[in-house]
Amino acid sequence: MGQYDGLVGVGSDPETQMLFLFELIEALHLHQEEEGEEAQDRRWNADDDDGNGDDEALPTSPLIEVATLTNVLVHAYYCPTTMLLVLRAMNALFDTDPAFAMDPSLNVHVVETVLCAAMSLHDTDTTEQALRWSRALARDRPSWVLLSGAAYLFLSTLHGSHLATKKRVLELAVRAANVDASPEHATALLAMADTIVIEYANDPDPTLAGLALQWTTDALMLVFVTDHSYLAAFAHDTAVLSFWRDAFPRWSHAQQRSILGYLEYLVPVFSDSMLSAWCEIFTAYCFAPASNNAPTLAYYDMKAAAIAVLTKVAALRDTSVVPRAPYEPEWSCSECTMLQPMAYTFCGVCGAPRVPTHFEMQQQEWLIRKLRYDQVLAGHMTPTLSNDDARVGTLAPRIAPLFAEPIGFFLEYEAQEMALLLGLPLYMQLLDPADGPGWHRVCLVLGILRVTGRHDDWVADQIAQLQANLKEPHLLVRHGLMAGELSHPLFALVAQLSRDNDVHYHDTLYAAIDDACVTEPPTLYEMTASGLFSWLLPRSKTAPWLPRAVDIQQFASEFTFAPVDGHWHETLLRLRLRRPDGVVDVSAHPLLSVQHVLLAVKQLPSAKKDNDAFLADVTLTGALLPPVDSSEALGYLLAGGRICAPSDSVLVAALTASPSDLYATMVALDVVETEVPPTAPAAWLRALDALAVLPRLTQTFGTMAQEEWRQLSRVVPEAVAAILHVQPTAVPLALRSSFFLGSKAERKTREEISGRTSITVMRDGLASDKTWATVPPSSVLYVSFDGEAGHGVGPTTEFYTLLARAFTAPTLRLWRDLDAPLFPAPHHPALEGSSDALQAFETLGRALGRAFLDGYSLDLRVSPSFLKLLQGKALVWDDMLEVDASLYHSMQRLSTFEDMASLGLYFNLPGVDKYPLCDQGCDRPVTCANRDEYVTLVKDHVLRVSIAGPVAALRRGFATCMPVHTWQYFTPAEWQMLLHCDLPWTRDELQRGLCCSAGYAWETDQIQWLVEVLVTLSAFERGQFLLFVTGSPCLPLAGWSALGLTVVPVSSATDASLPSCNTCQKYLKLPRYSSRDVLAAKLRTAFTEGQAYFALD
Repeated sequence: MGQYDGLVGVGSDPETQMLFLFELIEALHLHQEEEGEEAQDRRWNADDDDGNGDDEALPTSPLIEVATLTNVLVHAYYCPTTMLLVLRAMNALFDTDPAFAMDPSLNVHVVETVLCAAMSLHDTDTTEQALRWSRALARDRPSWVLLSGAAYLFLSTLHGSHLATKKRVLELAVRAANVDASPEHATALLAMADTIVIEYANDPDPTLAGLALQWTTDALMLVFVTDHSYLAAFAHDTAVLSFWRDAFPRWSHAQQRSILGYLEYLVPVFSDSMLSAWCEIFTAYCFAPASNNAPTLAYYDMKAAAIAVLTKVAALRDTSVVPRAPYEPEWSCSECTMLQPMAYTFCGVCGAPRVPTHFEMQQQEWLIRKLRYDQVLAGHMTPTLSNDDARVGTLAPRIAPLFAEPIGFFLEYEAQEMALLLGLPLYMQLLDPADGPGWHRVCLVLGILRVTGRHDDWVADQIAQLQANLKEPHLLVRHGLMAGELSHPLFALVAQLSRDNDVHYHDTLYAAIDDACVTEPPTLYEMTASGLFSWLLPRSKTAPWLPRAVDIQQFASEFTFAPVDGHWHETLLRLRLRRPDGVVDVSAHPLLSVQHVLLAVKQLPSAKKDNDAFLADVTLTGALLPPVDSSEALGYLLAGGRICAPSDSVLVAALTASPSDLYATMVALDVVETEVPPTAPAAWLRALDALAVLPRLTQTFGTMAQEEWRQLSRVVPEAVAAILHVQPTAVPLALRSSFFLGSKAERKTREEISGRTSITVMRDGLASDKTWATVPPSSVLYVSFDGEAGHGVGPTTEFYTLLARAFTAPTLRLWRDLDAPLFPAPHHPALEGSSDALQAFETLGRALGRAFLDGYSLDLRVSPSFLKLLQGKALVWDDMLEVDASLYHSMQRLSTFEDMASLGLYFNLPGVDKYPLCDQGCDRPVTCANRDEYVTLVKDHVLRVSIAGPVAALRRGFATCMPVHTWQYFTPAEWQMLLHCDLPWTRDELQRGLCCSAGYAWETDQIQWLVEVLVTLSAFERGQFLLFVTGSPCLPLAGWSALGLTVVPVSSATDASLPSCNTCQKYLKLPRYSSRDVLAAKLRTAFTEGQAYFALD
């Protein structure tokens, strides 16, 4: 017995009882605080579990027993104050340990007592405490809360409350739905459905809307396993399905994909109107072309999910479509149990009055509806389909005009393995027997699946069916699915091409091949079997079908994944490094850079023989990193014929050299002094200038990019890397950037594995402060400013913004023209400050690499020509038109100018008098005789010689943090977007990116005024606003939808108050201003004058 049991028990003086209840509540709160944060975390974790309290020992409290409080609650429910205090005390106990709610003194009668008090006393505090009490009880006793009507009554009476209360109500409803399948539970959930959907599902707060959506899916699954008649009632007589249909366009792809999965359960009870409505949804949102021609993984997943639903729809017969049951609301007499119309107040049989207990009546109505649907379903059961003709009597012909073509396109060009297996039978069911191109496509898809060799039995069954039913069985031969004679003209032409050695005659044969392919398009099998595919690829020849063939190859290939497990980052790699003087054995953390390993090896005085057993000469872990001197030439590692740059991780080198035995044996690598030229990818890829997104490669890349070890090492198979080097746009930009340039998720993972490094810098000394450059790449860098409280992502983002500005300072003289996109100024050893300029470019490269490594960016407007140079490409003279149009046109005119002496030109670089183009060039005049030599030298120095040093220095600095070949994974235009993106904003974009919370909604006046102000901002003001709220003057790559700026009101703020922000969490704290003009003025004041200081932590 606790110390308060005798003081607050039944029989005590009421006033004394209330006094001790106050003391008890205070004591319980104090006891809870003394437990500490660790115990509090355990309580919350237990509160999130399903719970299995019946099998666990119940907790005890030294202060009071639950049974004592339960006894007081039952006997004093009529007293508002006592009831409130008892509920507060019990909730304090439940907060201490949720398992107190499993006490045997609690039962359904107690739940009804609490519910009666909450509804009858009309006291806000008592209702709130009763809600908290019911929510705690629903963790382990959801059936009591559901069947007593507690969840229903709280839902129906508190939907107009504040946000926190509505959230607790929905959490109570979600817990109440976690019950076993039974008719009683199903009717109770059906009675709650409309209240959930109408009052909560469309709430502007995403958390509430998400909880309401979760309740609808949980309720569906319970109703589904209970009885099909309940499922029909759920579909026809609740507002859930209408809500799903109306909300589908505004949901995220993940939510849409989830709902399509649940929709499969409802197809058997669909009505005709439901089928039509959802078919419109599928057409408009699942099979519509990708927006901006940039499909995501979710785009393809949506199609696959829609095909799963349509497969069930196509299998329905016309007679199995369920009509809505005829239903008139009725009530059941409590005396004679006869059903009476709702208009009757008294029973027409026995005369007994109607006693309305609201929730019970709701459940009775649903039971009556269930009986109606029993009768309806009995007459609309789906009969088993015969194998003779799957289309006869089904809905397949009805939906074929809508979906046959888009599904066929998806299967041919986009579908991955499982989607093909699911979608091909559906497509065959939708096809008309006379549709020749459609059956041609079926054979193609079967051929694709056959190439994998993973579904031979299934493919053989499909081929057997086609042999029996196909009107043109020769299609099977043409696609290599059946033995037979191949008669396409392509075979004879390619054979002649192989025999004839006359290269000039080859052009005639290529033209004949093109004509033959136009007259009768060959199948992929015919292209391969004829030898055309293997003939063209190494000869840099291209054809319209090559991209599709490349994509199918990615589908058919099984990439070798590294043998790593969940603890891969805790296991050191055993590396044997071969040097000219012997070998060195190194145990290294997988994420250490090659640079760290090479430096450690170089410091060793001697090496041993290669035939010795592995014995680590040096051990390098992620926690103990050697210092790095970027100016020292350390060499490279050669693995499997591929050079590994200093910034590559040793995991990259190990995987390249020994992908199958990563941990089984030591991995041998060669240390080389000079960089080995990388092997060029297949030459034919370079001809695919117009290659669009490859759907199957995109999906393969997206799947690999989700693996943790790939995210941290940025390793992709060589076949994928070769395609992306030559044609980066084969994979959408958003997917490539999040993988190769870092992301928030990847930064978090790196921080968990290798830790973080926090530094403090001076705002005024960023150009000279190189502290950030000493942080090793394995560690995540966070920056704060001296004398300011703020730290984290926000100040770090602004640090990179300020660092970018420092590198564009006019005093550095690094750029040709600061008012144009950045291009390096000419560099020559004879020029003043040339060595400082090269050091600055190397530091800039390191800053770019560090920013991208941690998922940030530098705000730089870089010239496309400079980006080409960073990618290792050579410039042509026409590139100079966008760099220096005046010089370009001058050189063009000079080539035809006659009176050269009058110009007074010398052999120095135009605009740079001390830059000689040749020996003694500053003293050598340009004449008509040497004019061509002068023009040639100017072009060579402008495009190559004068900028070679800055380009090499920047690439060298970049390589200390990121692989230098990262530049090749993006086009110059994409790099410009990644470094500096500034496009006008629209209302639609802002609506997708602004998250209104804590009392603000999209319809709120202040939010509408904010949007009106933002869309009218100038380019400079847009940058200032973004710098104010995020620390960067540019939007993320995906725009406002990726920014996710949350706008919340400020309590007790007036028109004199200024907006404030949290840059780390992207929160804008906007007071409730009285007018648009006031909001506009205060917002402009905030983002123009409220910069350059983080006042809050």
